[in-house]
Amino acid sequence: MGSALHLLLLSLCVGMIHGDGFTVKQPGRLEGVEGGWIDIPCTFTYPDTHTPTGYDIAWRRNEFHGEFIFNMSLGYTHPEYRGRIQFLGDPAKERTGTIRIKQLRTRDTNRYFCRVAITGNRYALWQSVPGTYLTVRAWRPETTTDRAPSSVSAASQRSVDGGDPLPQGLILIIKAGFALTILVTVWLVGMCLMNRKEVTDSSDGN
Repeated sequence: MGSALHLLLLSLCVGMIHGDGFTVKQPGRLEGVEGGWIDIPCTFTYPDTHTPTGYDIAWRRNEFHGEFIFNMSLGYTHPEYRGRIQFLGDPAKERTGTIRIKQLRTRDTNRYFCRVAITGNRYALWQSVPGTYLTVRAWRPETTTDRAPSSVSAASQRSVDGGDPLPQGLILIIKAGFALTILVTVWLVGMCLMNRKEVTDSSDGN
């Protein structure tokens, strides 16, 4: 008797999914990157004969009757997703049950199903059949060639100069020595000119 009742309820649920104004829409496939986040949209409809006073959004994974990873009314989040699932839906105003999965992991790759339940003048429970298949790719740092031109330029500079650049301290010493040489040369030239003038003056006096 219990099995027969279960099958009857299941058939009614599937019937509501496929018609009579009960629908749940999700994207067929989504793709995310490890460490990032992804929104899994869920929108639903129900007949005008229903006037809901309460909503319950739940999400499953793996298969249609798979384990629950999130339940809005119970405040439940599966341990593997704890702190990583954020509910973005607005069931009453927008008829949405969207969730966001943060800090994605490659093992989050799976099929996810949105289940909707409403209470009020009538109770109804229905769920997406195909769900959304989420693929999470492993993160790989992008290769860059930013440093290559610098290396080439540095190599070219060394080849033009004929060697590695001189240290700054050595350059200062060379400049100081060069300036000192010029000063000594000017001083010697001046002394020579003064000596010649004195010799000339002595000759004229005699």
